[in-house]
Amino acid sequence: MSPTATFAPLPLLLLLGLLQQPQPTPLLPVRPRDPFVFRCVLDQHPRMITVALDADMWVAWDAQSCALYKGWKGGVKFDGPVYTTVHGPQPTTQGPEYTTAVPGDAWSAIKNGQPLGCRVRYGGYQIVANRVSLEWHILLADGTDVTVRETPTASKIWAPW
Repeated sequence: MSPTATFAPLPLLLLLGLLQQPQPTPLLPVRPRDPFVFRCVLDQHPRMITVALDADMWVAWDAQSCALYKGWKGGVKFDGPVYTTVHGPQPTTQGPEYTTAVPGDAWSAIKNGQPLGCRVRYGGYQIVANRVSLEWHILLADGTDVTVRETPTASKIWAPW
C-alpha cells in the first residue's frame, strides 16, 4: 500500500467533521437594563415606548402618534411614584440627543400619485431573541389596512479615520 493511499481518507474525514459542526447562531444583543423595553411617561409625554438598544443608543416612540419621539445616548432617569415613591416627577431622558421628532404627522400615504388620508394605531410589540419588534397599523382612507413591523437595532460603525 502506498503512503498516498494511507492518507487519502484524511481530507474526507476532515470535510465530514466540518459538515457536522453546529451552524453558528447570531449573537444576542446585550442590553443595558432589564427590561429593555417599557412603557412610561417620558419627558412629560404620556404613552411612550422606550427601548434601550445598547448603552450608547436609547430610542422612544409615541404610542399615540406612532412616531419616533427621540434617539439619545445616556439612558433614563427613573423618577416618580413607580420608581422612587416620590409623587410629582416622572422619568426623563438623560444625555445628548441623536435625533428628535419632526413636527407634523409621521405617516402619510400616496396612491396613484394622489395623497390619501390615513389613521395610525399602535399594535404592540414583541420580543424575540432579545430583539424588539414594534407594530403599527395604518388604515388608509380607501379601507386598505397596512401593518408595519419595525425592528430597531444599534450597531457600532468602525471608521479608520
